[in-house]
Amino acid sequence: MELSYHGGAAFEFTDDDGNSILVDPWLTDNPQTTATVESFTDVETIFVTHGADDHLGDAPAIAQLANAPIVCDCATSIVLRDQLPDELIRRYVWGMEAEGDSWYARILEAHHPSQFFDERLIGEAQAYVIEFGGETIYHLGDTAIFSDIELFAELYEPTVCCLPVGAAGLGYSPELFPEEAALVAEWLAPYVHTIVPMHYAAGSPRPEAFVEHCRERGVDETVDVDVVPPGATLDC
Repeated sequence: MELSYHGGAAFEFTDDDGNSILVDPWLTDNPQTTATVESFTDVETIFVTHGADDHLGDAPAIAQLANAPIVCDCATSIVLRDQLPDELIRRYVWGMEAEGDSWYARILEAHHPSQFFDERLIGEAQAYVIEFGGETIYHLGDTAIFSDIELFAELYEPTVCCLPVGAAGLGYSPELFPEEAALVAEWLAPYVHTIVPMHYAAGSPRPEAFVEHCRERGVDETVDVDVVPPGATLDC
């Protein structure tokens, strides 16, 4: 499986048969990527963790272009009804399962809101464990630290993790600080072989701080902690 990082929390995953899925495709106004909506005409499914602009991003436009459904939380699904036909909106809550032609997913808890200020609407953000391309991907979206992440690791045994370590912009507070993210990495270490830090601003020192905290905890002795530059790919 190939992982491509596009900055923020945006990832594309591609299997050996050429199937691809997206998570949180924020492209427009994202200074860390040169990818555009037109870069994803063949994507199978789009996963959105919550309704923030830097996570929902260009998902509606890509869904229309690629005729790809969006897997999302309830609040996001309500807003998307004004933009997309029903068949392109797949609404889930924590604990449910979802399935596509090339993937299977469990919808997990994240400690973060899914909020739309103009619509005065708020819901619950989600994380995903996705079986795809021979790997089990745990994308945490935005979340504060909570101990059930360790339980989810034990239950679902992820092999690749996309782990937030900062904030979308410089000067903003993270929800998960690098030292907390390193503890999460320690919880995941018995199962994962690759952890990719995400959700940090260009020029932020937080990815390197996360790597250093992982070294202090010995996580890097058994896990590849890879800071993937936006626009780069990684073979998992």
